[in-house]
Amino acid sequence: MATYLELRNLFNDAALMNRTQAGVVIAGWGVMNDPANYPSAVGPNTATEEQRVTWGVDALHRTETKVPLVLKAVLAQNKTATVDQIKNATDAVLQTNIDATVDALAKNPGV
Repeated sequence: MATYLELRNLFNDAALMNRTQAGVVIAGWGVMNDPANYPSAVGPNTATEEQRVTWGVDALHRTETKVPLVLKAVLAQNKTATVDQIKNATDAVLQTNIDATVDALAKNPGV
């Protein structure tokens, strides 16, 4: 398990930031392309389609500003993993973790 200091140091890991940036672009496009179903169908615990589209457009338009928050959410989701596990996660695993942030972030546009 990564320590809090190790997790904090990952906030500035260039490779992880770059990979997250690519994942945010992919998630933004996915939401814009299919707001009812990406990354999962809109239901009672998900953001509305309008909130999703707004987030998707913003994710593509302001990717660099979205990445730090998304990365922090991904790290929080994986707080029980080691630094090596986090850094060596496949792109598919990272994308799944990024996708898991979409609804929470879309429902809270001020963050």
